Amino acid sequence: MPGRVVPDLVPGLEHCNAHAASTLPGVSVQFASDTRCEFTRHQARESGFIDYEVAVEHKVSGVASYILAANNCQSGIAGLTFTEEVLHEGVSSRAYDHSRCGSPEPVGIARRALFPDTSTQGVVWYTTVWESIGAEHPRNAPPDEPQPGDAVDGDALAPGVYRFMVRAQGVYQAAGAADGAESPFEIIAYLDITLTD
Repeated sequence: MPGRVVPDLVPGLEHCNAHAASTLPGVSVQFASDTRCEFTRHQARESGFIDYEVAVEHKVSGVASYILAANNCQSGIAGLTFTEEVLHEGVSSRAYDHSRCGSPEPVGIARRALFPDTSTQGVVWYTTVWESIGAEHPRNAPPDEPQPGDAVDGDALAPGVYRFMVRAQGVYQAAGAADGAESPFEIIAYLDITLTD
């Protein structure tokens, strides 16, 4: 779609293959310069947090951030709707529990003005695959035991390279645009996390 960008390599985070870009004027997304991107599976289990920052430098009017069908992989930050996902071997999943993200097709919009601000979003990245408990689990189990429909820690993720990506898409009213004309935008950032034994 128009407004899509090819992200640039982030200085200082080359070892993470971190890239970021934005076509929404005055709005950027980035990872902290001290972001860690190589863990043993044990280390990641103890400190699996990924932070990213969204900065709005000046007021931007008429921003419509798409709400995607992948809503179980989305978070609201700085007035925008960001998809947060982990990509591995062609599969897109939610960082929190590795459930599959839904369709990337827009199903709605959230329209608002953005104001100068800097917001940080922390994402918990679990390095085990959470498993849903089936109905065969006894419903009269003690309160401290998982119930049907709960999610429990499953198998540890396999060693490999996992790409964490955040992205917001939509349209905005560019300054001076005639007749309320809108321009598309995309804000994207990603980095690669290496998981070892």
